[in-house]
Amino acid sequence: CLENWLKEFKLHTPSVKAIILEGSFQQRFDTIMQCIHGTLPADVLITNYELFTMSTEITNGNNEKKELSMAKFVGVNDWDMVVLDEAHYIKNTTAKRTFAVIDSFKDVPYKAIMSGTISANKLHDVHLPTVFLNGGRTFTSTLFTRKRDENGDTYVTPLAAETLNEKFKTQFFNKEGWSFEPKHDTISEFRRKMENDGFLRFEKKECLSLPE
Repeated sequence: CLENWLKEFKLHTPSVKAIILEGSFQQRFDTIMQCIHGTLPADVLITNYELFTMSTEITNGNNEKKELSMAKFVGVNDWDMVVLDEAHYIKNTTAKRTFAVIDSFKDVPYKAIMSGTISANKLHDVHLPTVFLNGGRTFTSTLFTRKRDENGDTYVTPLAAETLNEKFKTQFFNKEGWSFEPKHDTISEFRRKMENDGFLRFEKKECLSLPE
């Protein structure tokens, strides 16, 4: 709940000005523009995943109609840090919001993810949130492809998130029908890689005030 996050900021960091970014496309657009121009001072914008599927039609200077994606608009801003709560919302390779989130914040220097159910249903769901987090470096060092141009010069192109996900599944899973079964030692290797890469896990018994 966005209001809960706002309440926590007020309680624990009252010096930080946090506001909720919600409403229609135009309302969210106007709020971000006010923050950029300093007419609405804010240190933190709290929003939901719905933002990354929103778009509107605009007319450019040549009287051509173009689609303006809220995700692309958000992505051109110079964010210092982005935190994804419920990061399993970007685990699905077929969801529009998954790649919109990953692409929007690929150049942000500081990122964090949080989730209580990141691999509750399928083990391979852990991958795409880490592509958002660090380009997928948690599970592979093969992040680029090398090609030669017509002059024989080599250039490097980052692999798309979809391609990274396909390589990840091939490396760690066997496809059996519609499902992906982990190969031998995949689970222990995942634990080792994630523990060494800045991931923290808390069990319910270690936390406060959680229901049974």
